[in-house]
Amino acid sequence: MTVPFGFAPLRELMTNFAKGGGKIFVCSPCFKRRKLDENQLVPGALIVGGAKLVEFLADGSPCVSY
Repeated sequence: MTVPFGFAPLRELMTNFAKGGGKIFVCSPCFKRRKLDENQLVPGALIVGGAKLVEFLADGSPCVSY
């Protein structure tokens, strides 16, 4: 498989991030609205409510949003 620009596939990057102790929070309302499949999440990803996201970000934690 050819990887553009030398980057590994996103799933691999996210899996490695979680294995290294990184937290992956998935917004519950966003997840439901898009009718996504919970079985397709990378290992370690957690579906959480808005309050948890606000609490996490209020501490100055970095965030990547899709």
